[in-house]
Amino acid sequence: MTMPWLLVGTSVKQEPDTKRRNDMIFRSYCTIVELWIFRSVLEGIRGFKSAIFDISGRIISISVATRKFGFITGLCMLFWSSFVFPNQILASGFTVYEYGAEEQAQGSAVAAQVDSPSAIFYNPAGTANIPGTQIRVGSSFLFADVTFAGELSGRKTEADTGPIYPTHFFATKEVAFGGIGIGFYSANGNKIEYPRNWEGRYFVVSSDLLQLNLAPAISFRIRDNVFAGISVVGSYVKIQQANQINLMTLGFPADGSANLEADGFGIGGTVGIKAIFDRWLLGVVYKSPTSVRLEGKADFKIPETLSPFFPNGDISTKQKFPQIVTIGVANRSLQNVTLEADLQWTNWNSFNDQEIDFEIQTLAVQNISVPFDWHDTWTLRLGAQYDFHESFALRLGYIHDPSAVPQSTINPIFPELDKHIVTAGLGFRRNQWSADLYLARIYSKERRVDNALPGFPTHQGKYEANADAVGFSVTYAF
Repeated sequence: MTMPWLLVGTSVKQEPDTKRRNDMIFRSYCTIVELWIFRSVLEGIRGFKSAIFDISGRIISISVATRKFGFITGLCMLFWSSFVFPNQILASGFTVYEYGAEEQAQGSAVAAQVDSPSAIFYNPAGTANIPGTQIRVGSSFLFADVTFAGELSGRKTEADTGPIYPTHFFATKEVAFGGIGIGFYSANGNKIEYPRNWEGRYFVVSSDLLQLNLAPAISFRIRDNVFAGISVVGSYVKIQQANQINLMTLGFPADGSANLEADGFGIGGTVGIKAIFDRWLLGVVYKSPTSVRLEGKADFKIPETLSPFFPNGDISTKQKFPQIVTIGVANRSLQNVTLEADLQWTNWNSFNDQEIDFEIQTLAVQNISVPFDWHDTWTLRLGAQYDFHESFALRLGYIHDPSAVPQSTINPIFPELDKHIVTAGLGFRRNQWSADLYLARIYSKERRVDNALPGFPTHQGKYEANADAVGFSVTYAF
């Protein structure tokens, strides 16, 4: 999210190497804790028998788990950890579309075929095809390189974007009418940091956008081959942005800084339909727009004599997330092979501007409307899976992900480039367990910019970005 009204700030940061090392240690610890929680959930589930329903929906038998308390405790701990240990990743606009190594290895082209716990995100109608009860946990590790080569300064600046560890948890259960489930995942995020002495420091030195979701889902078997599902998505959103203040015009030799943080909650939803016609599968998914009112604080660090012009105080704004429509078609005509193509429309055009209100206004701090003028994008996803053995599957994928940001508003917070993503992965299944691994290479087309930004009136140069990712998922069925 772009907030160029903060022409006056930055956060106090550690030296880059120390901060990066501490960040890696912290996030590694988070991953270990989440795996421990997953183990706790499984331990609590052992001895638990699912309620069995007949066709009329009557309960035939119910067995209460002897470790029910452990099961509930594990889920509560996992819910807590998903909020305490947030993760972000940079993608189109700022949408994250990466949940489950099985799906990621196929370029996330799974709207029509998905029948794993990750269906809660991709297409909740797919939960109607998941037998028994299943739990999935996983994580990705993404390493990105983003650089800006300034034409006027002749300097090449490297941005710090990670490494990043997005994680996910999904659980589904088969019931008489279809399926139910719940998911915890970070759906959107944009995190980027620049050196405090770089040429665009009066526009931004750090920016962070995080959205965390709790998503209960339910699906229905409309006919033997037609399914529908819905997921209500509760979102917690947090934003942060900082930049330096140029105090030279006021006679002070050093820079000041400002930091803005705000958060809020919002509600959205996902509706999906899935149909199976012999060897063909069709999926249609609609994700609603979400609008979140954010409230927080503006913190300025400047010489005391200037403090009346830069008062700390409350701020408020509204963050919008776009509606998305995805249509997927899959085919299983070839033996042991599944092919799918998805087309995704994202309504970034709804991002016209954003209004920011400061509770305390002065000559230096005023309410402002920030222009975006983003345009809609069409993302193409292609995926293939070959089950070459009863226990092994090979997967491949490709994504073309165009930029949503026009030349006039591209900026260092969202140096959005057209992307080509190639993915590959392996799947292994044995008894009740399955494990999936994926690799991805993100190739971005370099982009030259020449526009004027607040605090960065000579924004001229070239952005380049590439990334590598690896991830895994572990699924347990019972």
